[in-house]
Amino acid sequence: MDVPALMQGIALGPTLASDAPAHDAILYGLYGAQVNVTDGEWVYMRGPASEENEPLYEYTLMPTHMRSLFGVQELRGATLSPPLPWTQGVPVLQIPARHPKSRAWDAPRFGTYLYHLKQDPQQLAPIEDPVAEARMATLLMRLMAESDAPQEQYQRLGLAAPA
Repeated sequence: MDVPALMQGIALGPTLASDAPAHDAILYGLYGAQVNVTDGEWVYMRGPASEENEPLYEYTLMPTHMRSLFGVQELRGATLSPPLPWTQGVPVLQIPARHPKSRAWDAPRFGTYLYHLKQDPQQLAPIEDPVAEARMATLLMRLMAESDAPQEQYQRLGLAAPA
């Protein structure tokens, strides 16, 4: 099956048949918290660069949270954003995040961590390795760019945005 233009994907048949890796790395995270990358050997968890955890926005055409509508107070700060790469030419609402520091997971306290999975598979003891961290940060930025991450995410994480 052909991969639709707006999706990232590969055929899994060859991967399953040969047990070969499907990707060189995977990007993952939780909205407003750390953005993480793993290459299977290392895990790099990049936390917000400041206690304010900003800038942080939600982009939507349907202003709802998982369990509630956006409140009037939240929508007062909304602006119309130009189309983003994945919105097929449609502008969307750009809404400032609602007090991310007050959330239960308090993103700034998570910080930035590097783990070597062969030495620490349970990720219990972060290590300092400037060379590995630089490589993983570069990988993180590449995957963020490939995923069309909003430009302010680079600023929020203290990273250089792509040109």
